[in-house]
Amino acid sequence: MPIEAFLPEICWKIRVTRYIDEIGELTAEVVDFNYDKSHIVPSLNPAFYFAGIEKIKFRTIDTGGFLKSVILKKKLPTQQALLAKATDKRKEPENVVLKTMKVPFSRINFLYGSISFLLFIEEINQELIFEIENADIRPEFDAIREYFSRTLKKKLITTDIAVRFSDSVVISATAKSDDINCINNSLIESVRFEFVKREFFRPKDGTLINKMNTFDTLLDQ
Repeated sequence: MPIEAFLPEICWKIRVTRYIDEIGELTAEVVDFNYDKSHIVPSLNPAFYFAGIEKIKFRTIDTGGFLKSVILKKKLPTQQALLAKATDKRKEPENVVLKTMKVPFSRINFLYGSISFLLFIEEINQELIFEIENADIRPEFDAIREYFSRTLKKKLITTDIAVRFSDSVVISATAKSDDINCINNSLIESVRFEFVKREFFRPKDGTLINKMNTFDTLLDQ
């Protein structure tokens, strides 16, 4: 770990275990991380001096004692951190609109595996397309939407919408509806029976329609 400097008045007492004169490398052990300088006795004995020390190595060192002795260098922020900070400053506040709205059956578009519809959102003064998934739905149901309305006994579906937006852009627009979730295989069979019954027994040009017609072929007519 990089250090700035040793703290003032810090003095280590060490025990030298080896010194390699050729490379100026000294190996030692720390005996005391906060040695009292008043106990230091100057000595002129050359045996106590090591000339040309280039490096000091410690066999082991106590991390706690070391950290109490030094000032660590402050880590400069990386370019990535600076960019992230700048991005956070530029990020616009996000707003959310949560509301329950009514949609007429006449405005529903039947798609493969979903329905869609347009709604005007006052909070953003904008019309948005919402889509609700339902694996049982297919485009052909557009021709018999009134039968679904009759079977569900609803002219309007209730939908819960969620719109996330910032000051400049719509981030997401989602919707869910229990009414649309009710359009399952069981309800489709009820609609199929009602539709076929009405079409099969309804005279066309004074005669009954072909008894071989199926639900799908009637949809195509």
